[in-house]
Amino acid sequence: MVACHPWEYNIYFQKINYDDVKFHNKINGKGWIHKDRFAQITAIIYLTPNGLGSGTSLYKLKSEGYIRAIGLSIFEPTEGMAAIRNNCVDCIQVVYNILNRLAAKDLFPLAHENNIGVIAREPLNNGILTGKFTGDEIFEEGDIRYRWTSKYFEHLVNFTSNLKDVIKTEDRTLSQTALQFVLSQPSISTVIPGMKTTDQVDENFRTVNLKALTEEELKNIVQYLMHK
Repeated sequence: MVACHPWEYNIYFQKINYDDVKFHNKINGKGWIHKDRFAQITAIIYLTPNGLGSGTSLYKLKSEGYIRAIGLSIFEPTEGMAAIRNNCVDCIQVVYNILNRLAAKDLFPLAHENNIGVIAREPLNNGILTGKFTGDEIFEEGDIRYRWTSKYFEHLVNFTSNLKDVIKTEDRTLSQTALQFVLSQPSISTVIPGMKTTDQVDENFRTVNLKALTEEELKNIVQYLMHK
């Protein structure tokens, strides 16, 4: 029997000395819905037990060497900006893709200026940017797409179908183009696309060996987005 702190227990059985980054994305099961976001961020980093044992905070885990970086998974860019301005985090995880580019306006420049890593989640916008959907699909309850209205889903499918015509390339799939669009953003460190099959894993990994999108390709995509 190994007697140790819950976090030490986790490290012991993983047979590693530390975790590169520990992310947190909710407090008291309520997510980031809170009238004082900075107070909530501060509680998570410095005070919240975080389910790891009484009195354990992300700051304490970092100071003791169990984690190398503190990460925050956010919903709104303003949450990440508050954390960065108050020296709470080392990296931010935020939604960013061709269809949702809100974080690029203010969050990314601030992160770049302060040497904060940015991990883009949902780079394929819940699978929409794979181009595999027809609009007739029915999602099961519990799937985030289950809450989409049929009109909204149809709009996304039509958008993606037209995007294929804008890209017009045989060198990469639509998924790979979507990933490269995200990776073309200088502030982004990496992406975390969802994958359910080995074919999807292979397709996503092959993206890193493809030529980056050209300035002209990026320009065509941006121009298409500006008219939508």
